[in-house]
Amino acid sequence: EDMNKSQIEEELKKAFFTVCDKNKIGSIGRYELGTIITKLDGVEPTQQELDNLMRIMDIDRSGRITWEEFKSTMETWLGEIEKSGRIVRKRKNPFNVESQRAHIHQKIIKFFLQFRQNSHFKDIRQQVARDVMQHPSTQKSIIAREQLEMEDDQVIKNAGGFTHDQKQAKLAEIRKCNLKSISDMIMFTKNPQEAIQGVKTICSILGILLYFQSPDERRLILEDLTVIFDIIIPLIPRLVNFLKYNQLPQIQYDALRALTLIIPGPRIGGISVDHPYHTQSQICKIQIEKANAVQEFIRLLDCPYEKVKMQSVLCLSNFCARHDQNRDKVLKTGIAQKVASLFNGALCDSQPNLNILRKGTWCLSILCGETHNSLPDYTFTKCLVPLFCELLIFYPRYEDVRTLGSVCSGLSLLLPGLREDHISLHMLKLLSHPNYRVVEIILHTLNKICVADEYLTTIFVQNGLIKECCDTIKINFPAVKLGTLELLATLTGIRGHTKDLLQVGIIADIFNLMLTSDTYRPPAVKIIKYLCRGSADQIRELVENKSILLLCRALEFFQTNDGVIATLYGSDKPIFMVDLIRDVLLSLYYILCAGDIEKEQQELSFNPYAPAFTKECINRLGHFIGQLRVNKIHQPKGELTLEEHLKGLLVKLSAAATAVNTPASNEINAKISELLSHFYDASVYSTSASVLSRVFEHYKKEREKMDQLVSTQKALENSPNNQELFIKQMNLDRYLVDLSHQGEAMKKQLFDDILSSENVNMNLEQLNDLFAWFRPRCDETGHLSHETFKEGLIQFCNIHDPLVLEQNVATYDRNRDGRIDFREFVVGLSYISQSEHMNRSSGSMQSDSQEALLLLMFRMYDINNSNTITKNEIYLLMRACLLAKGEQVNDHDLNIRVERDFADIDANKDGHIDFDEFKKAVMSGKLHVAMNLGFGSINV
Repeated sequence: EDMNKSQIEEELKKAFFTVCDKNKIGSIGRYELGTIITKLDGVEPTQQELDNLMRIMDIDRSGRITWEEFKSTMETWLGEIEKSGRIVRKRKNPFNVESQRAHIHQKIIKFFLQFRQNSHFKDIRQQVARDVMQHPSTQKSIIAREQLEMEDDQVIKNAGGFTHDQKQAKLAEIRKCNLKSISDMIMFTKNPQEAIQGVKTICSILGILLYFQSPDERRLILEDLTVIFDIIIPLIPRLVNFLKYNQLPQIQYDALRALTLIIPGPRIGGISVDHPYHTQSQICKIQIEKANAVQEFIRLLDCPYEKVKMQSVLCLSNFCARHDQNRDKVLKTGIAQKVASLFNGALCDSQPNLNILRKGTWCLSILCGETHNSLPDYTFTKCLVPLFCELLIFYPRYEDVRTLGSVCSGLSLLLPGLREDHISLHMLKLLSHPNYRVVEIILHTLNKICVADEYLTTIFVQNGLIKECCDTIKINFPAVKLGTLELLATLTGIRGHTKDLLQVGIIADIFNLMLTSDTYRPPAVKIIKYLCRGSADQIRELVENKSILLLCRALEFFQTNDGVIATLYGSDKPIFMVDLIRDVLLSLYYILCAGDIEKEQQELSFNPYAPAFTKECINRLGHFIGQLRVNKIHQPKGELTLEEHLKGLLVKLSAAATAVNTPASNEINAKISELLSHFYDASVYSTSASVLSRVFEHYKKEREKMDQLVSTQKALENSPNNQELFIKQMNLDRYLVDLSHQGEAMKKQLFDDILSSENVNMNLEQLNDLFAWFRPRCDETGHLSHETFKEGLIQFCNIHDPLVLEQNVATYDRNRDGRIDFREFVVGLSYISQSEHMNRSSGSMQSDSQEALLLLMFRMYDINNSNTITKNEIYLLMRACLLAKGEQVNDHDLNIRVERDFADIDANKDGHIDFDEFKKAVMSGKLHVAMNLGFGSINV
């Protein structure tokens, strides 16, 4: 929801090339650094301060800082701030692009100024450790104030709301505390009331973290925080011991509050990597683990007091956040299911329990991978999908944006790769929600899912996603407009849905945003660039809508005056939008290339799109050449420069205009020739040949990529629905969060859902019998092991052959997670019983059932899950069929038969048998198969 990586990089470019590198040579040295700091702070830096900066930024020790080094340093600096962010993510004010940009540049300025000598640091340590509390009521007043700020167990209540005076007053209070005395009281007292009072005081002292929330702010109180954590970290074992006081829930709660703030550490930005409290050291989490605190946090999830229970959830969240190993260790304890069980009944009351919803979903989103560098083992998080889906579906019951943000964060990490088609409709419904923050969250979530999963992207589009974008792009809320454009850029660029955009009539809105807003212009131009690599019909429609002229008008935004840069750095230098203009020029070039291809295919005498380049277009291109000549612009090495792109475009356009040979085109050609001769010499035509060749090759690759994407879309759109039973992975254990606890209503909902399926041929009584057998044998997540499933096959289907058992297990455990849920169990037994009935009856089948059973048999023998059957798998199939008939198997004779029959069945001679070939072979009698159920082969 904040600025993305490419947007931040664009701001870093502005800071470097506009403010720092004024000589336009691509690097800065000590003198330029000194000039920047003097201008920002009003005081010339010392040589030591410059040494400190150069030591960090000059990575290759060359004496100068290049753009790459500047970028790397700033990304590290900003990354530390991001990685050690707040305990509860909360935006106080609505999204504002300019404020977001200003925030980035303020962080850059703080980086430069952090190395200034701060004289008040010298006596901070003595002040904090020396002063005894001046009045007995001081401690009580701090506690009372802290209780107000952390009321209702909210770790951060006034996020971003403290003034400078409030921060300084809090800091003064902390410095008056005798930390050593408070520490000794907690460590050695045997009086429970004194212990409670001491822990409350610790919570109050740690409250300084709530006043100075960002790591760059905490850099200003480095010495204070160092002293505080030096004294508090040794108290961790004592605080953990307080968690065992089951008769004193108040001290449990206060100890948990303190640990919640201790676990992430002080999170101070801009300190040396070897500093003990650098974020990479994770010192507090290490001490928490040594004190065996995690098992106490998990135990307290069963505490009858909700405040204690939910504060334990926060402790677990902080322990797992930004630490992959901690998260994975905790997940192995089964914590995901345990936290999920806390939601039972959370939505049943007229007033939903937001305390559980907010903290529980935040914890679960972290367990799913939010804040981490890698995803956890899916085995431990799969059980959360039904819960997250239910929370999304029932959003109208609780209407809490913070909860929805965590739910969508979890879904964006869990859904890719699954086939939860039904959830797409509920997501799309929320795009019309009156709360624009909800719309923003859903757009962000859809974007993440579409980046990761082609199939779900197709489902979203088929259910009207792009039509919904037609509405959201008109909403007068900056974050929603930007989120819509970024989603459309993903749909067109990564997924190739260019045709759909043109069909819904959204292009005019995209061009309008491109020409009216600096914020929306980059993603809008990217969308247009992706559209320009589409089919001939799509290009023709773009040209008819005056896209060429509109793109040429966008060139005027190459040089802009940036208010944020001017305000924060005092710079009046212009900003150059290099990447944006490159996308504009490539779009124009793509149109000409598409015209060349159409000219060749239709045997035309000229490029059909050349006449669309009007005199105004050429004038704007000429004006842009003048801007390039006046301004010295840094551009990435190894890439074509803007001027090379422009020269190539003009040379190509000149040739196209010559072929048109009309008065208007001749005038255009004369204008182009005038521009080229004015700015370049006669060799421009020959030197541009290599540029034209490179860009055309790039265009061809882009077109091939687009063709592949379109082919994938068609394949996904045309996939038969009746095959989805064995492709879907997650729609199987919906509602099975905790059936025994949820009661009869949830159980009935599950049964109704199963019985309504066309694939289940059972009545309610049979289903109850199966459930009675299933429930005591499943694990806490509602799954059977493979061995237990085999027991069910033996008991209910009288199957005993080991090969048959294994193949049935592999067939019904399609996601290969080693477990069978209740729905998989029911569907599997239902299919087996249907096949037994068909085998013992006349042998005739309805076409739909026939297709489904053939697909089932095909997948049984597709052992490696490749969607084809190999020669070895055919061997196993025939061998199983013979064994099912009770016949002896001669391996030599069987191999000869397999070679002969495989060659006959493999119609396209590709060495594999696909489903169509398999079906034809069975239907024609070339291949006799057994259902592997002990009933013999099915006559089809």
